[in-house]
Amino acid sequence: MNDKEIDDMFFQIYDYEWLDNQYKEVARKSSAYIGFRLYIKIKTLITSVLNIKT
Repeated sequence: MNDKEIDDMFFQIYDYEWLDNQYKEVARKSSAYIGFRLYIKIKTLITSVLNIKT
């Protein structure tokens, strides 16, 4: 997953799609966003390393 796909997923899950870009930039700096991005990156890595189908 690339960063754009992760961004889109984050804003969709938390219902932030309607926010202006300036507010999305602030949300990208939040701990919830950082944790979400880290979770997706780790899950993607583990899935690819272990070749797990999800």
